[in-house]
Amino acid sequence: MAKVPALAIKVLTAACACVVFAHESNAQATFAPGTDPSYVERVHQAFIQWRGSPEFVGGSRWDVGSQGDPLLITYSFVQDGTTIPAQAGLPGDVAGPSVLFETLDDAFGDRDTWQTLIADAFQRWADVSGLTFEFRRRLVPGPPPDDPVVDNWDGSTDWTDPGPLNGDTTGIVGDIRFGMRGIDGAGGTVAFSPGPPAGGDGNIILDRAENWADPEGGFVFFDNAVGRVIGSAFGLAPVCPINETKLMEPLISLSFVGPQHDDVRAVQRLYGDIKENNDDRTVTGSVFIPSNANTSLARISIDDTDDEDVFNFTISGQAPDVTIFITASPVGFGYESGPFAGGICVGDTIDSSSIHNLKIGIFDSTNAPVLPASDIDAEGFVNLSPIGEAEQVEANITVADQYFLVIKSGGESVNETQLYNLSVAFESAISAQGVAFGPIANDHVLLDSEGEPDPAGAAGAALPLDLVPIGHGAQFLHAQGFSGERARYGNVEADQPSPDHLVFFGRPITALAWDGRNPAVNEVGPHPTAATGAAAGSEFGTGADSFEGMAPKASLASATIAEAIFPDGSFFVSPEALHFALYALAHPETAALAGNPAPITVMNNSWGGLGDFTGDGVFAWAYDTVANLTGVTIVASAGNAGGIDNTSTCGGAGGDIPGGPYRGGRTIGSPATSFNVISVGAVGKGKPPEEEPPGGGGPGPGPGNGTGGGPGGGDPDPQTLFLDTVADFSSKGPVDSFDWDGLETEFNIRAGIHLVAAGTGLLDIALNPEDEDPPGDPCMYPGHQPSSQLVLPSFDEDDPANAAFFASTSGTSFSGPTVAGAVALLQDLGLAQTPPHDIHADVMKAVLMTSAVKLLGWSNNGDPGRPQDNRDGRNPLEEQLISPATEQPLDFAQGAGLLDVVQAAEVYHFGFLEEDLQGYPDGTFDLPQTDPDVPTIRDPPNEPDPPPGIPPPGNAVVGGGDTQLNRMPPSPLEIARRLRQGRGKDPEIFTPYRRPDFDDPDLGSGGGKSGGGIDFEPRVPFKPPVGPIGGPGGDEPPPSDDIPVEIPLLQVGPLGWDRGNIGKRFIRQQGGGTIETGFIDYQLNVVFPIDSVFVASLAWMRNIKMEIPDFSKPDDPQFGQLTSLELENLDLFLFPTDAQGNITGPAVASSTAVLNNVEHLVFVAPFPGHFMLRVQWIETEYDLFLNEKDGSVQYALAWRCEPSLAAPGPGVQMPSDPVMMLNRLLSAYGAVLADATYDAQADLNRDGIIDSNDLNLLLANWPGGN
Repeated sequence: MAKVPALAIKVLTAACACVVFAHESNAQATFAPGTDPSYVERVHQAFIQWRGSPEFVGGSRWDVGSQGDPLLITYSFVQDGTTIPAQAGLPGDVAGPSVLFETLDDAFGDRDTWQTLIADAFQRWADVSGLTFEFRRRLVPGPPPDDPVVDNWDGSTDWTDPGPLNGDTTGIVGDIRFGMRGIDGAGGTVAFSPGPPAGGDGNIILDRAENWADPEGGFVFFDNAVGRVIGSAFGLAPVCPINETKLMEPLISLSFVGPQHDDVRAVQRLYGDIKENNDDRTVTGSVFIPSNANTSLARISIDDTDDEDVFNFTISGQAPDVTIFITASPVGFGYESGPFAGGICVGDTIDSSSIHNLKIGIFDSTNAPVLPASDIDAEGFVNLSPIGEAEQVEANITVADQYFLVIKSGGESVNETQLYNLSVAFESAISAQGVAFGPIANDHVLLDSEGEPDPAGAAGAALPLDLVPIGHGAQFLHAQGFSGERARYGNVEADQPSPDHLVFFGRPITALAWDGRNPAVNEVGPHPTAATGAAAGSEFGTGADSFEGMAPKASLASATIAEAIFPDGSFFVSPEALHFALYALAHPETAALAGNPAPITVMNNSWGGLGDFTGDGVFAWAYDTVANLTGVTIVASAGNAGGIDNTSTCGGAGGDIPGGPYRGGRTIGSPATSFNVISVGAVGKGKPPEEEPPGGGGPGPGPGNGTGGGPGGGDPDPQTLFLDTVADFSSKGPVDSFDWDGLETEFNIRAGIHLVAAGTGLLDIALNPEDEDPPGDPCMYPGHQPSSQLVLPSFDEDDPANAAFFASTSGTSFSGPTVAGAVALLQDLGLAQTPPHDIHADVMKAVLMTSAVKLLGWSNNGDPGRPQDNRDGRNPLEEQLISPATEQPLDFAQGAGLLDVVQAAEVYHFGFLEEDLQGYPDGTFDLPQTDPDVPTIRDPPNEPDPPPGIPPPGNAVVGGGDTQLNRMPPSPLEIARRLRQGRGKDPEIFTPYRRPDFDDPDLGSGGGKSGGGIDFEPRVPFKPPVGPIGGPGGDEPPPSDDIPVEIPLLQVGPLGWDRGNIGKRFIRQQGGGTIETGFIDYQLNVVFPIDSVFVASLAWMRNIKMEIPDFSKPDDPQFGQLTSLELENLDLFLFPTDAQGNITGPAVASSTAVLNNVEHLVFVAPFPGHFMLRVQWIETEYDLFLNEKDGSVQYALAWRCEPSLAAPGPGVQMPSDPVMMLNRLLSAYGAVLADATYDAQADLNRDGIIDSNDLNLLLANWPGGN
């Protein structure tokens, strides 16, 4: 990918941080890209002559408060017609009336867009500083200020009227007022501000001649032109060199959006960081940090020699024993910086990571130092690391008190800004009754055969049964010769798994780490070792207690994404490293260039962060793109925040959930909120009440194979734990979707969880307070807390040579790789066949969801009613929890249910394993009649109208039936507007976390001023793709749809799968007109007896495409631009039929989710009979560019009729007692399917009626021929 020119869009990380230069008058112009340098110099010289003062000789913040103090600044828009005086600093400038509203309303086509862009520009400064901005409008009755059509100019037509900071008490104008008139024509000076009083009035003039509605980069010209002149208005000066790395350079850059590193240093020097004011060692003068969670804060600062950042926390309890881990890491790098003097850039080299030598102190409520006297200086601070390096403190606190954590300068006599990142983690000591929930790195212990600690870590030591990872039936495939050797597992995380651990012996791990701009950590760590071991560790130890991962022969690869890792396990993500990891692991061409010998087939991600509930953030788009591009199965851990009741009903900060209060709701983090991944929660073994039998009745449906148990129960497989309970810590849904067509967020519309798997050991079952007498407060529901953990391979940081090191831990971090290992097993099984089975991600998702076991309390009615992880003893198929017609197909806590490898292998390949069901087709396979590369539909059905029970497609066109592709494509302006509304601004601060336990960093912080951990700098600008979509390069609409291939009704067995491509067409209606739809029908070759259970799953990709990144220039990698964003709506229906497949009634079950890409149908048959499964195309939910074909959707479908209950279909042997069968047939003679006397066993030809055909069939097969 060639380097794009300055006026195009490119991704450029902030590479230059500058000293804060200022001057008495901050008057300055903002120049368009490519402006003649001589013109820039002439304007700049005019400023000097106008103000008559030297440049860069002092501060220029607004004259309210002190340097470094936060400030509220108001802004407003002047009414059109307001005279804007000539500005002496602009050569040849003349006064003129403002035309702001007239010009921008006309350019954008509405008022809301441009006013939102201005608000966003202000907010970007607020997100990185102590500044707060507030919009002001005229005080008149009428619509509220945020009404997009209101005439919301301010209340004065005098340009010089002051705002509140200059003494105005009327509230009618802002401190910064926007106007627009001509300045110097297009190009040149695009905006001007005299700067804050006393240097000027702080107002902003925009040049009417510019192309303000240019959609390039998602309005990046507007963003950065307005953002830069706002910086001028509150006091920042122009900075050099001009190299497109800083917003406050004299020329506007289009290579990023918003303030960059040096801009952040500058604004924090004047107005402090996002946590100001926190300069006093008092509760009111400091920032609170919780001692029961971890905190990560990014890009806060010490802004001069005497500045202190103070944080308070409380340690409580009668005998506390708490360890606190603190890391203060300077943020910066070397660069050239200097003033823009007389139109000439000058500067020297500085290192912004070495402005102040940070030091750390902890003080009690009496201001006495807490840290050991041997480690502190005279002021009570630890300052052991040299300047430019992180300072770290580990302290043990055993006294309950109010404490103050203080960060300050080591005494350097430099009044400049030192940015730093702060990480604070708390860990309680291990008690005799419980297990420490700290990171795996802090719990290094190998247990011997008696369950006691074995510090020696001798190879071959047995591991106690209730602490080993659960196989979920993986041993079945191992015994069949499938252990993952044809699959390739990839791990994406902060650091690398240990390649020397014995569980990886003989299998080299391809370790990838980005080493260009914002390089990734390339170190070995315990957490990825444990995750990779759970997924693919080989056998360790002897006997029944030995350890073995899910896919012990899979080949291995790993890629790191952390820019910095902190002692609590949290880390900062490098966006470059993240993109490199995904493509270098999964994309064949990039993998080859990166030294990866083969692309992976399954990827695990045991990390994430809250904040992206719609799956439209930077991370989610990257993951969805790679999955859609390569077909690799991506698994993501859901998170460990399930113990938080985040709903507002119970006092949390999150939104309410239907049927709540619901503990742990809306706590799933990205990338698990992506559309094209498998999101995994955690389960354990519930410790039942004493009166309950130890084996217990297992949840159905599912045979007793050690992971689920059948309806009647049975003893679990001795090699596995009987998993039956969702852990309290496991994050839960629902999550949201953004409708890119309607431009609205649809809340709580996706479950967010697809599967659950082993993530801990034993769980203490918690009773629902509502079940008490009298009922208690449901917000007080404690959840199922672990009392033991898993034991997994780990890395001994104290003894790196220990290759047999194991550690106990819990978390969705390990349920995720357990599912990834199961995928590797299925892929090994599929690739061993001739021809190979399809291993596409959609197939894996559909098969695993269909074969999953529903645990007690499973619900698909979208209304939890009570905590769904409550093991309340109710039948999982109870009517009030299960809906045959659902719009929310998955459970918020369990997804489709518990991972079951045996049932998945049956659905994917083997068919039923029970001997009494061998009459069914031998094995399952992808149906040859469907081709995932060719749109297919069923041939004209036998009904003249859409069959009964199908609701009309939501937005399908009736009558004329124009397809979406015949609509005029949206303009680049409209695309940019939608992207701005859908994505908003990418968070400048994001909270990543790995998932080693349930004491992850504060997942509720989310970002912004509440803290976080990833510096998204810069935000990738959007560039409309060149091509026939109405944007640059042409305005012709795409070609019309191809005519789909017609196929007949498909005959299938009682379990199986298919990967196909569904098309659409017009169907005539008896009442006139047509309806646009398409469907593929699967006739099930089985008669469902009463109470048989049928499960089906449908999965397809959100079609998102981005240009493949170019990593060939490590110092300037080129990220791909978004080129397609489409989501199609497919539904799943189950119809009753006769034996020939003719529909005989309305749909008996349906899954009709919207803005989703999975359907999951559960049906408990209330009557016996034949049934047909239908996949139907409903509509295109959204197609942002209108450049994708409607109704051409690749999908995977999997289904299963519970084998222990389903009656065999035609082709099986006649009954062994023909006389008894003859009596049954004669007793039910003449009965049809709906009759009470109908006997499914006597309906030998399975045509829904017991008649002479059945009698003749019986007589023809009578023993002896008589």
